[in-house]
Amino acid sequence: MKRIIIFIFLTMNITLIASEYSTGVRLFMRKDPDKAKEHFLAAVEEDSTNGNAYYYLGEIEKNNRNYKQAIEYYIKALDNRLSGKYQKLTHWNLIILTEQINDLDGMVKTCKIMYEKRGDHAARKKVDELINKMLWTNNQSAIDAYKSGKNNHSSGNTQNALDDFKSALSYDNSFLAPRFEIGIINYKSGNVGEALRNLRVIANKIPYYTAVQTLAAKISMDNKQYSDATTYYSNILKYGFINTNTRLNTLSQRASCHIMTGRYTEAEQDIQNALKIRESINLKKMLSAVYIKQNRLEEASIILADLDKRSPSNADIKYQLGSLYYKASDDKWVKTFGALFNLTNKNKTLSKKYSKAYLLLANHYFSQKEYNRSTHIYQAITTELLEFKDKNQAAHSFFQTKNYREAIELFESISLAQPEKLLLAKAYLKTGHESKARNSIEYIVLHTSAKHAIVEDPDLGPLAKKIIQEYLDAKEELRKAEEAAAKKRELEEKVKTDETKK
Repeated sequence: MKRIIIFIFLTMNITLIASEYSTGVRLFMRKDPDKAKEHFLAAVEEDSTNGNAYYYLGEIEKNNRNYKQAIEYYIKALDNRLSGKYQKLTHWNLIILTEQINDLDGMVKTCKIMYEKRGDHAARKKVDELINKMLWTNNQSAIDAYKSGKNNHSSGNTQNALDDFKSALSYDNSFLAPRFEIGIINYKSGNVGEALRNLRVIANKIPYYTAVQTLAAKISMDNKQYSDATTYYSNILKYGFINTNTRLNTLSQRASCHIMTGRYTEAEQDIQNALKIRESINLKKMLSAVYIKQNRLEEASIILADLDKRSPSNADIKYQLGSLYYKASDDKWVKTFGALFNLTNKNKTLSKKYSKAYLLLANHYFSQKEYNRSTHIYQAITTELLEFKDKNQAAHSFFQTKNYREAIELFESISLAQPEKLLLAKAYLKTGHESKARNSIEYIVLHTSAKHAIVEDPDLGPLAKKIIQEYLDAKEELRKAEEAAAKKRELEEKVKTDETKK
């Protein structure tokens, strides 16, 4: 019984809604808009998704020249359940009314929606006509100079064409068509600064000129002007008649700009929207980078670990995953960076972009006294990537694995403390350079307290004893020479005294 009552109530409610709407339509057709409006308002109050009622409310306000109110109703009609026969009419009404009140942005947005939802090329043509109108001028002198520039350009007279286009601007500085030509000519010749200066003027005045927005965004991105690039990419997404691939690429590029300017929330939103279009390893990597920037390490590690399983030969993923583990003090970074080294060392040319990972790994093995492993990595890293600490540890590692010549080369390239000087001397002895070894330790042996330890050293002891003995011998010879000289002076003084007495 209860179900029957509910059913009757719902049936009466639906009938009431249909009655309000139907009555409104009947009154509208009888040219009684005021009473019709009351019933349409009652209809949407009962059912806020009744797009047809919103359409008629828009018609009533349009006829009363309340264009802004009409636009609001038409938008609500499109956002709700609207019969197919009213959809095209609603779109075109929006286009006409937004143009009527000079809301060009609103008009372009409506044209875009109409093109995307209905494939109406007339809507796109409407925007193209608007762009062409905004590029043009009524100044005949400026038009004549522009046409001359176009003729010169088509004939290959680029400089004359540029002069003509600049002349056109001198007649009317707001004439955008010659600015476009100047921008394209400079871009093709590599003068991107001058190209952007002109294209930026057009991009700012016509945000729905997608071709210019795209080129201005690219140049700005290349020049690391990320805020400007973000604006242009946003205009493409907002106004552009673009396909799925272009939308995907634009979202990705804008996400990159957001990352570079520290707008990580906006970057995440763009990446997520791009991923709804198509799954992509690069987009997933970008998303993990955003999470890392936000210190959402667990979420980033989940993404990267999954990507690493899918693409085990992707070095970038391994580098990001290893960096994440290292930042989180997770020992898995050693294994991950080890896999990265093995992967990238196949061609015997390590990439500079991963040098931090290689050095962390090599220094880790060195600290664990796993010298064979650390030496293997140090040998693969080019010397210019090593700083003082790295060179010092690499030299120690080479010495421990009996790669004496490589140890010598690194020790000689840095300033050495006493322990390293002793190691260098040992390396010199191992490679048959006794004189160099002597130069390294002679002062230490003769003038420091380390002499006794060096004498006991199995490698340096013989040389140290030899240095000490030669020093003592030289000292004894010097003593004897000084004694002989003293006797000679004494004899000379005696002879001189005797002569004086005489």
